[in-house]
Amino acid sequence: MSGVPEHQPALRKTRARVAVDLRRADLVRAVAVDKQGELVAWGVEPVAATEGPTARVEAARAVVKVLGVRVSKIYLLLTSPEFDFAIYDGAAALNAESACELLRRDGVVGLTEPVALTWRELPGAGLVFGGADRVLQPLHEGFDALIPEGVVVCPDLLLLWELCAEGAALLEALDGQLNVVARSAEAPFLRRLPLPAGHAAPEVGLVPEGIPVVRLAETELPNVAGKPLPPAFALPWRLALFASPPQLESPSGTSRRTSMKNASRLGLVGGLLLVVGFALGSSGFEALNRARQQRAVANRQSVPLLPLLQDSRRLTRLQSENAARASRLLDSTPAEPRLGELLYNLSAALPAGVGWAEVSVKEGRLSVDVVAREGGLLEQYRRQLAQRPELRDLGWDALSHDDDRGLWSQRLYGNIKRDL
Repeated sequence: MSGVPEHQPALRKTRARVAVDLRRADLVRAVAVDKQGELVAWGVEPVAATEGPTARVEAARAVVKVLGVRVSKIYLLLTSPEFDFAIYDGAAALNAESACELLRRDGVVGLTEPVALTWRELPGAGLVFGGADRVLQPLHEGFDALIPEGVVVCPDLLLLWELCAEGAALLEALDGQLNVVARSAEAPFLRRLPLPAGHAAPEVGLVPEGIPVVRLAETELPNVAGKPLPPAFALPWRLALFASPPQLESPSGTSRRTSMKNASRLGLVGGLLLVVGFALGSSGFEALNRARQQRAVANRQSVPLLPLLQDSRRLTRLQSENAARASRLLDSTPAEPRLGELLYNLSAALPAGVGWAEVSVKEGRLSVDVVAREGGLLEQYRRQLAQRPELRDLGWDALSHDDDRGLWSQRLYGNIKRDL
């Protein structure tokens, strides 16, 4: 299998946590780490060219078996468009209901389907990670034979956020995708961009100015029997190191784990439960139900109003949110392969203090509304784009100023069907 690292099975049978990287459509990677945090094995398996979600599950099961370990836990690493993130401004506390509303508002999931999610509250802001729970159901079912209590699911940007040091940025360039996370004191900053073949991640323009960037591929990696772990396995290896990893709370996964625990306990305490059930009687169960209903009403009443996105948000937050929109736009326009390179080049040239307020494609034409606090920054952006031969045919509308928001704005557009 050309270009794919060979398997490195465990040297001896040992209990291990396994992280499975499901972010590519054509292959699956897996890494195993023992309870002391030592790397013991890694492997890769191609995904069969068949339709449906079962192909990746079958490849994942196969690569886990190739590792040659006794599996104690399985962590799954996923990416957009299966799961994504939303950013909100304001100090209001989040709960499951309001976090779901944020994801639905940004179009990450449908209006009625169950949601798998988690969130992080920050000073004056917050992040919500999640997506449709239906994506996880075949994954949970597919791993029942290996680990009945269920798998743990972690989006790649959530993992990068947890790994990133405060005041720094972490960058992962892998398999045609560029992930960037910055934990600055000003605002959360996350970006997921296409990385066309033959392009290196640019040195500037990816994160707010003044924040040091750490490249994941350049960090030190472990080895097994003198054989170093390939850089492509860097992020799943770091996921496997967690005893309690960051994860999405999934309705299907939670119900499955609960069912498994209940089933395992039923044989031991079935007789006791029967006796207790008769003793409680119907009045006792009614009291329990009333207590649950009262708690549910209290929880609904405590749901805060969702903070609206303010026009005065920091431009770093604006860049983060619209990077996510650009990623979803790319996922929804697979028939236009040049769109990814155009979005990459436009983003790589962004100077500090300039953001995208809207990104859209219509009839083969990309439209981007660019905003800045100063008109001179937009002029600087236009000059930087004009210096790139592949971007000289971009068009620009007239520069305008919004007195209410205090922002300068200008729309750029380009034909994605032309050679870049």
